[in-house]
Amino acid sequence: MITLQSARPTGSAAADGGSGLGSWFAHRSVTLREGQTATVDLVLAKVPTLHQPAGQVVFESKPFSTSLHEHYRMGKFGWASWAGGPYGPGREYEVADLRSFGLTLCVEAFESRGFYTKAMQCGAPVDKPTLLNLRSPPDFSTPARGTPARFGMAFAWSAVPNAAYQLVLSVSHPAAATPVIRIYTTGTTGKWPDLHAMGIAFPTALIVYEATIAAIGPYATMDDLVGPEGRGAILPKERWSATSNPLDVPVIPPLGKGEASCKWDETIICGNVAGNVEQSQEWYQLSAMNNKIRYYPQFANAIAIHCVRDCKGARAFSKAYQQYAAAHPGFDADEPLDRGPPPPPPPLRPPTNVP
Repeated sequence: MITLQSARPTGSAAADGGSGLGSWFAHRSVTLREGQTATVDLVLAKVPTLHQPAGQVVFESKPFSTSLHEHYRMGKFGWASWAGGPYGPGREYEVADLRSFGLTLCVEAFESRGFYTKAMQCGAPVDKPTLLNLRSPPDFSTPARGTPARFGMAFAWSAVPNAAYQLVLSVSHPAAATPVIRIYTTGTTGKWPDLHAMGIAFPTALIVYEATIAAIGPYATMDDLVGPEGRGAILPKERWSATSNPLDVPVIPPLGKGEASCKWDETIICGNVAGNVEQSQEWYQLSAMNNKIRYYPQFANAIAIHCVRDCKGARAFSKAYQQYAAAHPGFDADEPLDRGPPPPPPPLRPPTNVP
């Protein structure tokens, strides 16, 4: 345990023109063994501030809702101190100048609109604009949305210049049998790996994996990625990444003959009578019903329905589902959700000086 005691600076009001405002900093190295305690007196000293003008950070991509912050890092230890933020692009601000204490100022910008993108530079000149390029993430071209997972499943994505890639396959609650899988490559394709040599078989029970692909740079080769200035660098000169929206890849239990041949996935309307606007209508989404059957073979066998094709089958399914759910509450709580493609981001607001 370390107790820190800071001394109040004297004469601060006079030094700051009577305002009492300013930046103060103190540091001291402490070495402790396990179980030791120490009390350290810190004498604060006034430090100058860096005025960061509007436009200090320039975005190559058009930002939607971007945040900016600055922090200090040390060469041996990494993150050391918060400098300030978040700030909005094009806004003036000030941060304490701690560079004389062996700290390096790092500027970081990030944005999230379903996907997540960020960029950071450390040690850039403070008297020049810092170019932070928030890249767009790669997009999956393979597999198609909703494709069931399988051993050796192929993934492909769009290229991002000067980037390596991290393909992540994860579940909401990782376990020894369903671990998080991370694949690094400089190519634009990957496959679900064979983990049998590690004692991990491909899952057979219903479970939903999320696949994301992230471009990380500037790493044009695997040597760049794992080298001294690579992903694990404590004080990187530049680092950026852009991660895609998650793609659901469900592991579906083996299908019976009826489920495998079932192709009815549209929405149907039942009960409407021509010329009678007062007649109530029934809407059934066959894709949701047939997916329930595919995902839960024990349920399908219990209700003896293996494919829903029409209004009669939809009504029978609805009645059987209610009865089964009452007897087996929560049996389908882990069912994969059909997210569908992400919506496009809202349009950028026009400049305020345009009439």
